[in-house]
Amino acid sequence: QQQQQQQQRRPRLLVRGAGRASSVPSLAEAAQRHFPDVHHVQQPRPQRQHSLAEVAQHCFPGTGDAAASAIQVPTPVRSLRSCWSSGKLSRPPRRIILTSSGLTTPSFMQAFLALLTAKRPNGSPKVLYVPDAAVCHGCCPHIACTALARQLLPFGISDIRCIELRQTKQEALAQELENADCVFVEQGNTFFLRYYMHASGFDKLVPPLVLDSGLVYAGASAGSVCAARTINTSFWKGWDCPGYGKEWDLQHLGYDGLDILPGRKSVFPHHGPQWQALVESRQQELDHEVVLLDEDHAFVVDGDREELLPAHAQTMPAPRRVSPAPATPLASRRTCLAGSARRLPLCKS
Repeated sequence: QQQQQQQQRRPRLLVRGAGRASSVPSLAEAAQRHFPDVHHVQQPRPQRQHSLAEVAQHCFPGTGDAAASAIQVPTPVRSLRSCWSSGKLSRPPRRIILTSSGLTTPSFMQAFLALLTAKRPNGSPKVLYVPDAAVCHGCCPHIACTALARQLLPFGISDIRCIELRQTKQEALAQELENADCVFVEQGNTFFLRYYMHASGFDKLVPPLVLDSGLVYAGASAGSVCAARTINTSFWKGWDCPGYGKEWDLQHLGYDGLDILPGRKSVFPHHGPQWQALVESRQQELDHEVVLLDEDHAFVVDGDREELLPAHAQTMPAPRRVSPAPATPLASRRTCLAGSARRLPLCKS
């Protein structure tokens, strides 16, 4: 009876991975002899094989080398982008909405809310508001943020945080971006905004989140231009001061944008008939497509879908295409035209 009680008190050991390598069965058999109540589970998992080696080393101190040789080291995990390119993982959809003057129409708001809901189906989404472009024009960042909050609060969006890039270090910005669902980049001076995107690390932190994690990017005017391949389109109208000789002079950094748009497009906001000839002449300087946005249309990206969203769906004009002169070798370039402008913007960007 005492022997039976001692056997009942012996620990029960669950061994996984038996039979995976030539030396593993002998270790398992030794464990079986030492612990009669051992159960062998034929579910090989590399993680549990490590546990088997530790158990064998603990029970049989002289078998450490044999146990180590029996362990199969798992193949290093490839990067997420490598897996996405091979089709083994599904990439989160890219969600972007670009406008000339913000969420100024119900259809723009509806499209923005749809992207935000797709990112955060349950609970209140976290929105980071970037006011730097407007700050360059003397706007108070908190007043600008309050204006956006008044637009979004009726829809249950209350977690809106004002992040002035000029006053934010990269470490702090990275913390704010944790669990963020959207960045809303305000209109104003494009060059000023782009410089502080660089100084704060925004241009390093945000693009991977948009492309790989589904972070929603919402841009208005300057915020739309910065999302593109280049911000050189901001030179075309001459509205923005490029800041030559100032802290935010981009001459030494270049005029690349965040480059998060499908097809590596650029953006020209506040388009209208008065800018048509200018666009036709200046677009030949580029070797890629330019999205022309007036006040009545938004450019929306939702996964593989791209569209020019009308302000009034029932009166949507057919998008027109503007191409360079056929005499040039760049005549095949395409330009998205979002209708004609109804009004000039009140705030230059």
